[in-house]
Amino acid sequence: MNSLRRSAESGRRRVLRIVGLSAALAAALSLTRTAGAQPAAARRFDLRIAKRRVADGATTIRVAQGEMVELHWTTDEPAILHLHGYDIEVAVEPAAPAVMRVHAHATGRFPITVHAFGKQEGKGQHDGHREVTLAYLEAHPR
Repeated sequence: MNSLRRSAESGRRRVLRIVGLSAALAAALSLTRTAGAQPAAARRFDLRIAKRRVADGATTIRVAQGEMVELHWTTDEPAILHLHGYDIEVAVEPAAPAVMRVHAHATGRFPITVHAFGKQEGKGQHDGHREVTLAYLEAHPR
């Protein structure tokens, strides 16, 4: 009876070793595949502000959750832009386009507003003005 018990215990240990080695091998193969993979290219949107509005009527930018997104802004006058929900702010000027880089991890509809047109007030200084919504970023679940 003792020899049967030892034999069964030895068999279980072998099975556990095989399962453990298989799991380790699968994990190693998975890491090798992802380590060599190129990161997904960011999805680019070119947006132009003219006369304090987004030109060409591009007021809703739709992306999938998890996407990398680049919003490339040009303008006809200085402006401070703010993407709500992601708390990203950039200053854009006629001679200096700006890029908002976003990893769309949160789903929803997020306004992109102007905190200042004309003379730059400085980043973070938003008192005494009215926000103007230029567009929306919509991140949809996958």
